[in-house]
Amino acid sequence: MEFVETGKLNTQALEDTGFKLKAEVLVTAALREKLFTKDLEIDQLQAELATASRGHDILRCEALDAISSMSHKMKDLELQVSFQLKVNTSAKRVSIACYGYTWNNRCVVYV
Repeated sequence: MEFVETGKLNTQALEDTGFKLKAEVLVTAALREKLFTKDLEIDQLQAELATASRGHDILRCEALDAISSMSHKMKDLELQVSFQLKVNTSAKRVSIACYGYTWNNRCVVYV
């Protein structure tokens, strides 16, 4: 088939080319829109990731502060218990030393 015979066939070829160009323009516009949408999604996800990361850092710092505070409280409690045990032990020693050595219901301690 030879398409050069009449001007009508050349017009048909031009119309086909025009339709192809319009289709290409539409596809390009659709792809640009899709790319723009994906860029927006990436920006949104980056913002959410940054927010989550900041929240994680804040929680980590708060947890470390709580652990440090509890560590100090535990050490203070250990010191109090240790002191109380020493006081109780000393009181028992004085009580044992006084056993049998009283005068007018008072303990006589020999040093």
